[in-house]
Amino acid sequence: SQAEVTVTAQVSGEIKQVGPLFKPGSMVPKGTVLFSIDRSDYLLAVDRAEAEIAAAKSDLALLQAEADVAIEEWAELYPGREISPLAARIPQIEANKARLAGADANMASAKLNLSRTQVRAPFDARVLATSLDIGQVVAPNQTLGRLVSLGSIEVVVPVSSTQLQTLQPIVGRRANLSPRGATVAMSGQVVRVDATIDERTRLSKLYVVPDDTTGLTIGEFVDVRFQSDSENDALTIPASAMFAQGRVWVIDNGVLVSREVRVIGGR
Repeated sequence: SQAEVTVTAQVSGEIKQVGPLFKPGSMVPKGTVLFSIDRSDYLLAVDRAEAEIAAAKSDLALLQAEADVAIEEWAELYPGREISPLAARIPQIEANKARLAGADANMASAKLNLSRTQVRAPFDARVLATSLDIGQVVAPNQTLGRLVSLGSIEVVVPVSSTQLQTLQPIVGRRANLSPRGATVAMSGQVVRVDATIDERTRLSKLYVVPDDTTGLTIGEFVDVRFQSDSENDALTIPASAMFAQGRVWVIDNGVLVSREVRVIGGR
């Protein structure tokens, strides 16, 4: 069980660089540059936005200066009378303020698109697949690879209801994990129990988070062992010794009698 994400481009352009770690099987730390898109058009968009802001600021300063002059002249010509909004350049100033706000928004958009020319790993991850090379032209939302989060990899463990009852409380219990074919075991911890039972196998599922995921391969089988609580006065007997639920035959002082037992584990 894992969190898998699709790597896509948010802007279009020609691929100028592919990171050396953006290859299937590689481990990539969070923030690693996966690939870079040609920045030329996006740098020009930032320059155009800067010029638009400068022009809007200049026009706004000119209008405000004209408004100051108009207000002074009005006061000299018509003492005590209120100047009209149009004569005071108020509508023109408000329109230019809106123009400046639009230019600022264009700048923010241009800078955002420029930042998106570099695509970075959103978390510590392992690369599952890539389909990218230098010179390739990509479009927004085009699938270019797949990553799996190292922090979200879980081992799914099917258990019977009897095993689940024996291991209670199960959440937080430690487990030993042995990938098949591996020589070194690792450990993990149960973080939750599935809320449903598999309709086909009638088994529950435990989810174990490994302490270290570097030795795991997505989709492989892992042998899992749990350390259960110790029990005193316990014996291991075959299931065939049970002749009724919770009862066995024993010889007590030479006499065959049935005795009720508490089952604490089994397969």
